[in-house]
Amino acid sequence: MFFYYGETEVGSVVIPKSKAQFRRTKQFTVSLDLTSTNLAGKTQLANDLSLGIVPLSSRSKLTRKVELILISKKKKAVDMNCIMEVNTGTQSLLNFSFK
Repeated sequence: MFFYYGETEVGSVVIPKSKAQFRRTKQFTVSLDLTSTNLAGKTQLANDLSLGIVPLSSRSKLTRKVELILISKKKKAVDMNCIMEVNTGTQSLLNFSFK
């Protein structure tokens, strides 16, 4: 999973391999640190930080083999794009949407 400020990558995290039971979903929690080293010279970041709201986006692709009733195995992929705003004052997410 990759996180972006505009088109610049500011962080990434590896989603661990796991297995879900039949007719169940699997939830997991991951944590990451966002860095601004790739954003040197971006004046828009200074403006967003002074306002207290930083827009971020994330993109991920999960690819796994799905086993159906111990008979067939198929490769499946899921793409997820998210857009969010981080409130730096309260350290919370605002306007979180999936695409």
